[in-house]
Amino acid sequence: MDNPSASDYDSPPATRRHVPLRTKEEGKAHMKQIKIGTFPLGHENVDLYGLPGEKGGRSYLTPDDKSLARIKIGLQHRWWRDCLDTLLHETFEFLLLRMNHAFDLAGEVANEAGTRVFMFNHPEFSEICARQAMFVMPALPELAKVWSKIMRPTKGKRK
Repeated sequence: MDNPSASDYDSPPATRRHVPLRTKEEGKAHMKQIKIGTFPLGHENVDLYGLPGEKGGRSYLTPDDKSLARIKIGLQHRWWRDCLDTLLHETFEFLLLRMNHAFDLAGEVANEAGTRVFMFNHPEFSEICARQAMFVMPALPELAKVWSKIMRPTKGKRK
């Protein structure tokens, strides 16, 4: 068996994707976020942020030692249903993580979500849905207002 060389440790694992650097303008747009509100998600309050210029979403169970947990939703969706899909996905995943129903098959602490699996039974599924509804009901109209302002075309520019 060959000994690994130093270069073997320097190269990134094959599972990590290369993320291209943003231009200065893209970086500024990326840093903008809009606080939509704070809403109950289960037994805790969670901040909801909108991200103009982005699709997809992410959540932070413990963003730092002082802040509430937060969920960030990309607002750059052409259709409202795609924004709603992202909200439902992120809130459901947040609850699965918070309620200890998420497991990583690779055994890694920090990794891509692709190796994560979720396990729960039917009563736990009902509890997750109930907690998610507590968040989505008050958050939905507020998110819709922000999304429509971001995605509303300027008068006269629509073709």
